[in-house]
Amino acid sequence: MATNIESSNSVTQRFSTIQSRYFCNDSGAKSTLRLLPQAVYQYSNSSVLWGGVFAMAIGTDPEAFLQLEARRDSGEVHWYYGFARMTGRRLQAKLDAAVVWEVERAPVWSGEHEYLFCINAATIPIVPNEE
Repeated sequence: MATNIESSNSVTQRFSTIQSRYFCNDSGAKSTLRLLPQAVYQYSNSSVLWGGVFAMAIGTDPEAFLQLEARRDSGEVHWYYGFARMTGRRLQAKLDAAVVWEVERAPVWSGEHEYLFCINAATIPIVPNEE
């Protein structure tokens, strides 16, 4: 089994991702994210035969990343995947027809949780350094 970008293309095409269209309401409107055709990052190491990170985007704006790895386990090559959100909107990813990843809308950042997404950042007070 080949473990490179060409063989990963057939695997990545099996994934689809949708996001809620609006951040502040739950109207049910959804947008299908486009899988960008090339990995934004590729790697390999002693345990990963081939790995790549693919952007799932609206236009060219990544809303989620798909991480795909080919690893050898007990002499056989297996594909592994993971997702990372880059938006505060609700996301759902499917492999073929099965939902494999789903995250709810991120709360507005209050400093009390670990989300990278931050809306209304201008309302966060900035205290000058006292010297």
